Amino acid sequence: MTRVHAGAHPFLILQGTEDLLVPVAHARTLSDRLTAAGVPVTLLLVEHAGHGLRSVGGEPAPSRIEVIQRIAEFFDRDRSGRGSSDRMKAGARAARGPSGERIAYLHAHR
Repeated sequence: MTRVHAGAHPFLILQGTEDLLVPVAHARTLSDRLTAAGVPVTLLLVEHAGHGLRSVGGEPAPSRIEVIQRIAEFFDRDRSGRGSSDRMKAGARAARGPSGERIAYLHAHR
């Protein structure tokens, strides 16, 4: 998380609360550091979901349909206030976490 800085593009972080590969604490820490740097961040924790948001011990909440809606809302949101011609575009990155685990995340850019 050494690349968190003011002026970074908005982040959407999706995390299953039952993920055994990437601890929920990593998502919360990333969200907290982005917020502290003034970066717009949306953290969506999915109950009863493991890695890849697979169902674990119950029906995921929010549901997959609701998660997809939240993703669409994130990318449709005009964070600049300059109108729809300046909509965000989706991107993806992969990185290594503090314990060497692979982390993939989506980000938005103009």
